[in-house]
Amino acid sequence: MNYPFLQMIKTLRTQEEVILSNHLLQTSAQEQALVVQYLKEAYTQEAWDYPLPIPTFDETAALWAAQTLYTATQLVLYRKHEPTAFTQLFTPFPDAMSPSAVLSADLCLRFMPDLLTFLEHISPEDPLIAFLQKILAQWHYSGVAYKELAITQLDTQHDTFQHPCIQNLYAQRIIQYNRKELAGHQPWATWVAIALGPYAPALW
Repeated sequence: MNYPFLQMIKTLRTQEEVILSNHLLQTSAQEQALVVQYLKEAYTQEAWDYPLPIPTFDETAALWAAQTLYTATQLVLYRKHEPTAFTQLFTPFPDAMSPSAVLSADLCLRFMPDLLTFLEHISPEDPLIAFLQKILAQWHYSGVAYKELAITQLDTQHDTFQHPCIQNLYAQRIIQYNRKELAGHQPWATWVAIALGPYAPALW
């Protein structure tokens, strides 16, 4: 059986490519379950490298993020909707943000910066850009690689960002992408300093 939603997520995560066979926004419950199972396995593998304590996998956040990214790629490649339809096409995250939600959603949302950059190159005035930017600003751990992220407008006071695993992984991603703009602001400056330790002058 053909599962375009599942295949798109797998291809994106393994090859960093987007393959869409047609314009299909609706996904079945069966396919959604397969996507959740695939992402749960991916999370379990990645979590081996996470610092303790490791947040549990959040199925709701993982599926929501996968559907959000799937819908975004469909709109980029097969635009048949007016901007007024965006709020109906993108379902808001139904639960409260948490460390588990942030890391589970990141399995897919980490690819949003590249999608946004691609869209900005082909259609810089596209209203979808601002819409996706708002999503990424809320889930900003996944947006570290996105240079247009509005740093001073990001909420870092939420309890989610008091979790030591989140802080450590956030610092690692800032270092990975050399985002000195983020490292120059609190609380990221503290997280990065802790992650680098006494080697900060040599490594940063």
